[in-house]
Parts: sequence; C-alpha cells; structure tokens
Amino acid sequence: MIASMTGFGRGQAERDGFVATVELRSVNNRYLDVSVRLPRIASLYEPDVLAAIRQAFSRGRITAQIDLKLPPEAGLLPRLNLDVARQYLAQLEALRAEAGLSDPIRLEHLLALPDLFERPEVPEEDDRIRQVLMEALSRAIEALQATRRQEGALLQADLEARLEAIARRLEAIEARAPERLVEAREKLRARVQELLRDDQIDPDRLELEIVLLADRLDITEECVRLRAHLQHFREALQAEEPSGRRLNFLTQELHREANTIGAKANDATIALLAVEIKEEVEKNPRADPEHRVTHAGASDRHPDRSQRSRQNHAGPSPAGALPQLRFSVSATTRPPRPGERHGVDYYFLSEDEFRRLIEQGELIEYEEVYPGRFYGTLRREIKQASRDRPVLLDIDVKGALRVKELFGDEAFAIFVQPPSLEALAERLRNRGTEDDTTLRQRLERARMELALADRFDAVVVNDDLERATAETLHLVRSFLERP
Repeated sequence: MIASMTGFGRGQAERDGFVATVELRSVNNRYLDVSVRLPRIASLYEPDVLAAIRQAFSRGRITAQIDLKLPPEAGLLPRLNLDVARQYLAQLEALRAEAGLSDPIRLEHLLALPDLFERPEVPEEDDRIRQVLMEALSRAIEALQATRRQEGALLQADLEARLEAIARRLEAIEARAPERLVEAREKLRARVQELLRDDQIDPDRLELEIVLLADRLDITEECVRLRAHLQHFREALQAEEPSGRRLNFLTQELHREANTIGAKANDATIALLAVEIKEEVEKNPRADPEHRVTHAGASDRHPDRSQRSRQNHAGPSPAGALPQLRFSVSATTRPPRPGERHGVDYYFLSEDEFRRLIEQGELIEYEEVYPGRFYGTLRREIKQASRDRPVLLDIDVKGALRVKELFGDEAFAIFVQPPSLEALAERLRNRGTEDDTTLRQRLERARMELALADRFDAVVVNDDLERATAETLHLVRSFLERP
C-alpha cells in the first residue's frame, strides 16, 4: 500500500490545565525535511518533536505548528511588573502636565511601552508540558498518516488503472508484431523482385536478408522487459516499505521500453500504441516532472528525425521539399540581419536571457560559437514543432553531434561540406555579411568542424547547389522511409 506525501493532521491534548495543539502539514519532497515552530517555553522539547516525526515519516516536507496554553497557577505565564508600570505612569503624567495636555493617560499608552511584563524563566524540564505536547503530537501524526494513506489509496487505484491500460496496449503490440514481420518480409521480397526482374535471385541470400531484417524489427525482448516492469510496478504498489523512488525508476524504464518499441517496429499501428503507452506513463502522478517534459519531445513522438549542420549550408531547405517535415527555429544571441524576423528565422535573445535558459535546462543543445555568441535549440520549440510531424534541425556541428548523442538512431545527421576552404571563403565574401576579422574566425572554425565530418551519418559536398540539394533530399527521404 502506497501513501501520498501530501496531507494534514491535527492533534490536541489536555492535562492538568495544560492544553497543547499540534498541526502538521506535509507536501511533496524528495527527502524528509522537517521544520518545527514551538512556543519559547517549549523550545526545550524540539529534539523530541523532531525525533517523533522522523520516526513516523520517511519522505516529504513537513511543517509542525505547535500552540501551548498554560494554566495561571502553573506560574509560567508572563507577570506584570507593577514597579515599572508605576514609573511609566508617573513619567507620562509629568509629560502631560509639562505639555499642557488635557487628555487622560489610558491603558493602551502603558501597554505600548517595553518591559511592562516579565517573562518567566524557562524551566529546565517540566513533565507536564512534555507529556501534553507529545500526546498532541502523537495524535497529529496519526491524523496525518491517515490522510496520506487515504490519498495514497486514490493514487494507487489510478496507477493500477493505468497499468491495466498499458498492459492492454502491450497485448495489442504483441499481437501485431508477428504480422508486421510477415508484411516486411513480403515487402522486401517484392522490392528485390522488381529490382531484379530479369535476373535470378539467390533464394538463400534473400532469406538471409529477411532474417536480418526480422532481427532489426524484432521487439520481443522489449515487450518482455516492459511486461516485467509492469509486474514489478504492481509489486511495489503492494509493498509495506516506502516505494516512491522505486516507482520513479520503474516509470522511467516503462517509458524507455515503449520508446524503443515504437522506434524499432517502424509500423504505424505499433507506433501509435507505443505513443499511447507513453502518454499513460506520463500521466503517472509519481513520475518526475522533468522526466516527463524530457520525454514529451520530438524524438519520442516522431522517431524519424532529420537534422542538418548549419555548417556552410546554402540553398532550399528539405523542409520545403518534404512537407512531412517541420522546421525548428533556433535561438541565438547575435543581432538580427536585415530582413530577419524574431520567431521565424531565429529567436533573437540577449546573452543574459540565453544563459538563464542554460541554467534552467531549457535547451536541448547549445554552443558558444564565438565569445558571447550563442546558438541553441529550445526544448519548447521542439515540443511544439514535433506535434504532428518529424522535425528538421539546422544547427551547428557540435550541436548536431549532441543531438545525435541524445537520440541515437532516431536522428539522422547530414554534414553539408564546402568543396574547399577557399570556396567557402569566396562564398562568405560574396555574401557581404563578414568583415576581415569575422571571416578569419569563421574559416578557422570551419577548419575545426571539417575534422568532425566523419562522425555524421552522411556528408554532402555542396559543390553544385542543385546536385547537393537533390542528394540531401534523397538521404532524408531514405531515412524517413526506412523499413
């Protein structure tokens, strides 16, 4: 049985005229964090209060507000200092006479003056206070535990319903997977026969290719792991010990397996079922928010991704020739050039704004290309752009490698390379946007970036614009249509 981390509990106790009231408020927190507000006369018992709360709870931010009422005969209430009061009154009367005031001296005038009451010495220990305080605390802890269990039961019912929904979709995936292999096999056979109409096909070679294809498309292992995670999740829900961290880990594993299934199967039906599984996982109230946000991006909704390096690119964008792609707008700290529009060509930000986004983790990738000159890809831009189609990123070389590192085979990286550094220099001069200093900087950076070209999935040499564009479109289409 799981328990929520949020709740409220109130306890009150009375003994020999001593009345203690304890209110406990609990909210979510990764670890146990307890703060206690005690009256001064009961401050001696703060370690006892902290120990009792920490023994009862293991997670959550808990605030304890304690009020204590004492009987007059206990001798622990503040006492009026009559000597001080008489001296204050005499001085006020003298001031009134000196100033010629007719208004009388009232009680509120005296009460506003300091040291009118003497605080009693805090006793080293008073069993009467301790007993009534700990009794009220015990009742407040029981009440808080009850509310946390009640909310936990509601959460558990919701989680179990989601687990059932995931299990049903997993069964549908397992039923569809064998059909997908048969379809892929026949599709491959038909393609090969069309390519080699007049030539004899080696049946053994064809069968080998089919076996290799089936191995790439096989999702049996992922389905088995996902089902095992579901079972472990159910067991964690029934465990007596706290299971929040274990549930968070299993939530991430469920999401990871569903993502892999959707990427490997390359089938619309299975991909849709995998997305529905991830949607159920993301609704998990115990999932870490950052985790959900991270897995709401394009790489998970659309495993077919294409990206280009900004390196020396010129000419029409594949996003225009391929309507199934959506272009992602990058962010930069450089000033806009004539005709460029914020939110269309770039998101133009100040350096402070960009650094703030870095600190907040709002960038999938970023690079300080030159001192103070940043480029990067916003998480929210990818999330918005990828709602209905794969995303095309036009980014710098290191950013492209970072995206490739993050998304692996779900991304396809194309390095657009100039025929030579001399040709690049000539193109930059003709563009008229660089002075001698920035031109040298760009060429030096290009020399370093060219050394990274072999880490990309493909390299397109832009020596002829039409040919380079056609080659790029072919590469992108091949990636989007891969079996």
